[in-house]
Parts: sequence; structure tokens; C-alpha cells
Amino acid sequence: MYLLVVRWVVGPTIVSTVLAAMFGTSPILALFQVPAWFIGQLPMILQLVIFLFIAVAQLGLIFWFLSRGGVDVIFPDDVKTRFDDVWGRTRSSSECGRTSS
Repeated sequence: MYLLVVRWVVGPTIVSTVLAAMFGTSPILALFQVPAWFIGQLPMILQLVIFLFIAVAQLGLIFWFLSRGGVDVIFPDDVKTRFDDVWGRTRSSSECGRTSS
């Protein structure tokens, strides 16, 4: 019973007193000025929500494009330049031959 009294009498009294100190009016008027102040702040709140949505959407799109990597299959006949055609392949051809076979 006492908890119910605290919740519905003391709680709103404390909230209205704090709001009255913030808005510089009486506690009853402060309770009515909060919705008006909130409606006045809606354009800024909406702007912040849109900016956050754009940031999250950009991050999501970046990861979506990064995950779309395809698999390219290269057949032996598709390669036109062979290792023998490369200029300056003296020592590296023997090293690559040993590691690839």
C-alpha cells in the first residue's frame, strides 16, 4: 500500500519539482510544458535519427558489397602470358618451379 502511494504521489511530485526547476515555472505548469518542449525538439530528434540511420545503412551496405565476392575460374587455356615469357626470370623460375611442384 505504501509503495503504491510512493509510486503515484511522491514520484510525480519529485518529477514535477525537478522539471519546475529546469523550466523556471511552477510544478504544475512544468508538467504541461514538457510535451510542448518535446514537440518543439522533434525536428532535431528526427534529424539525429535520420543521420544515425544513414550511418548504419552505409556500414551495412559496405559489408554487403564486400560479401558479394564471386569466384573466378581460370582454365589453362585462358592464360596468354606464361612464366617463360616474363623478362628477368633467372633465379625465380627455379624457386617457383620447386615450390609449385
